[in-house]
Amino acid sequence: MNMNKLDDKHFEQKLFLLVNIVASVFALIAFIGDVIIRTHTWTAINSLIPLLTFSFLTYLTKKGVSYSKLIFPFIVASVFSVASTFFLFGGYEGGAVLIAISLIIGISIFSDRKLVRGTVLFVISMLSVLFFLQKSNPDVVVAYTSPDERFYDYLLSSVFSLAIVSIFIDLIVNRYRNYQQDIRKERETVLAQNAIIQNKNDSLAELNKTKDKFFSIISHDLKNPLSTFKDGLKMLRQDANLLTKEDRDDIINTLSRNAEVTYELLENLLAWSRIQTGRFPYHPEKFVLNGIISFNVSLMESHAKSKNIEIDYKLDDIYNVFADQNMISAVIRNLLSNAVKYTPLGGKISIYIYKGVQETRLTIEDNGIGMTEEKINELFKIDNTYSQKGTNGEFGTGLGLILCKEFIEKNSGKIAVRSQAGKGSAFTITIPSGPLKIVPMPI
Repeated sequence: MNMNKLDDKHFEQKLFLLVNIVASVFALIAFIGDVIIRTHTWTAINSLIPLLTFSFLTYLTKKGVSYSKLIFPFIVASVFSVASTFFLFGGYEGGAVLIAISLIIGISIFSDRKLVRGTVLFVISMLSVLFFLQKSNPDVVVAYTSPDERFYDYLLSSVFSLAIVSIFIDLIVNRYRNYQQDIRKERETVLAQNAIIQNKNDSLAELNKTKDKFFSIISHDLKNPLSTFKDGLKMLRQDANLLTKEDRDDIINTLSRNAEVTYELLENLLAWSRIQTGRFPYHPEKFVLNGIISFNVSLMESHAKSKNIEIDYKLDDIYNVFADQNMISAVIRNLLSNAVKYTPLGGKISIYIYKGVQETRLTIEDNGIGMTEEKINELFKIDNTYSQKGTNGEFGTGLGLILCKEFIEKNSGKIAVRSQAGKGSAFTITIPSGPLKIVPMPI
């Protein structure tokens, strides 16, 4: 069974019990008043019968009997009260109409549509007949014998009707507000779930892009240097006697460059796959950046010298940073490798360092081929990585810059680039000088 239906039944059961309690209390007051105030004390039977009926209904409801089984006796007792009140308390000059209104409002909540419509039609018809009956024969009703009788009857009927109506309205309004609050909570839950689903969809889309890029690198960027290896080795093995020394040296140099590119690519692929699966170790610590810079410059020196490229840097101070050494070293190595790759023969690479209070900025600048604004916007996108051959035919995949961005952001830093086509590029990374301090919010 639907939980909302169960809640509605429980609410209506409580409301039915409360109405019967209120009806029993007012029937008791009316009975006492009829005995004390009315000249014709026998009219107290008009209050005694509803008192006994509503009290018994209250007892059965508290015992757990469903209101749907008790609604018919409730309607019969209410109709009896309307009719008897009309005859015994001044007809249309008394409080029968107020009691009838309370009855109609009550059964509109507890009963189904057919029963409500039937009861309303019956009560209206009954009152119409009684009104015309009194008009044609005034003696058919018991008139008030004193102003006090009429005053107390009107007072009791009015208070009873207003109490019943106010109870209905208050409970229904509160019920409506609770429903509205539940709807708002459900809407917020749905929106939150939609946001989670959207995030998962975005993650899946990103994973698909990652997968596509991975296969693209495997099928294209890794295949090309391996094909060159295959062809070069085949020539050295089968045509060795036909090759001059210069030809053999050219083939060996080509194979050597391809070996370096392939090794670099495989290293990046390994690091990238470990990042994607959350298996890349992250061990931030305080260390001196100077040694990392010098070490990676020395790794690039042979390649730079082959292109007659100058790497200019000065370490005039001790630069302490807080990060994972391996990650920062990989970032510097990738940026230097790209600078050498895209700088022409006889070019220059400059390394600048700025020591701040909370962070250290490292810039690697070259006077190479540079990039357009459109290509800059594609640099760090896994699904659209920017890649082109170097000035000496070197291969590139764009994966190294993706790694640089992920490594730097993992270490709470930033990476930025400025470039102009034909005039070179400058990549700047920021590295925290110490652990990030979490400042508590003021209370």
